[in-house]
Amino acid sequence: MSVSDSCDTIDNSEEDDGFEETAVLRRSNGPNRGRELSSRDSIVYKYETLCHCEVECRCHVQQNLRESTAMEVIDTTTRRSVIDFMVREDVVKGGMNLRSNDYGHSIEITDTRNKYPSNMALRNTDNILGINNQAVDQYHHNIVLEMFRNMIQASTEEPLSLIVERQEENGNKDIIEIEVKVEVEFQYEPIVKVEANICHSASYDLNIKCVKYLECVDCRIHNGGKTNYYVTTDKIDNIHMRPLRHSDKKKNIFKCYKFHGLCIQHGRRPIPMFIGVFKSYEDNEFVMASSKTTLSLVNIPTKLNTNIRQITRADPRFFIVSRTDSGHSYFESLQHRGSYWKFNGNTLGLARRSNMEAMSSYDSHFRFVPVD
Repeated sequence: MSVSDSCDTIDNSEEDDGFEETAVLRRSNGPNRGRELSSRDSIVYKYETLCHCEVECRCHVQQNLRESTAMEVIDTTTRRSVIDFMVREDVVKGGMNLRSNDYGHSIEITDTRNKYPSNMALRNTDNILGINNQAVDQYHHNIVLEMFRNMIQASTEEPLSLIVERQEENGNKDIIEIEVKVEVEFQYEPIVKVEANICHSASYDLNIKCVKYLECVDCRIHNGGKTNYYVTTDKIDNIHMRPLRHSDKKKNIFKCYKFHGLCIQHGRRPIPMFIGVFKSYEDNEFVMASSKTTLSLVNIPTKLNTNIRQITRADPRFFIVSRTDSGHSYFESLQHRGSYWKFNGNTLGLARRSNMEAMSSYDSHFRFVPVD
């Protein structure tokens, strides 16, 4: 049966909380299969020097961009700016542009004679996922531009970090970690030496087609292994498990977005998959897999796109939702495969385990409790 035929015959019938058991997706059998990406797992999903409000962020960043080349608005969703590096009071041409749209931020090499793109091990069309241990794929164009402009302003004791997604000539996509070392000498003008090396690489093949948005429901998320414990947020945007309290008000209520799709694997039949996205009820804060062992609650100024039809890049907000025979659900990060939600009695995080172990472990079992 073709994929198009499968899309027409998807059974979206729901039981209880609307999710059914989801089959397991694994990475492709590429040459780098099984390699870990350490720095990718340590990315923090906040830009600490800026506020969460997008409007205020843009005002803050634009103050530092007034002397830079103006941003080019290509269309309603695409922005492009020249990357100039700030070295003290001097502007150093970077020989590349930053292009941003709904799919993320990418590099455009504009001057092949410029040393910086090659010295930083960057290629044309590289998608920028992380800068200095911060995930940037959800950030505004101006914020990512500002982070780039300040990368080489001074010598570095520890290497800087870039995480990029690269399309290879054979069609494979690689997640690449680049360590960047900077040495700056100040004489009559700044002399900047930049060296980079690729320290980790991992191939993946993610293709979920026929994605359909099902619904969004208000619910509490109850742990199946410990009674009366629910996922709860606090005033400083942390995420916990704790008993219901009147003082929490709506801090333990989440908006649960439900999607269904078909996971396409080469040479195999499409596998049905349910995906959940969890947003706090009162704020625009999403539960994210900030590393392979950490869950975070992060403010994202843009709305969740419920019109997606295909997923080829793993979003840290997406979790594969599977069901146990007892009716509980367990959640696996779509970005960090093999990392499942786990409540150890004190903290809520992610644990590295097999699908079978997650399915049989009460500390990974959760249940949706609808809120009237």
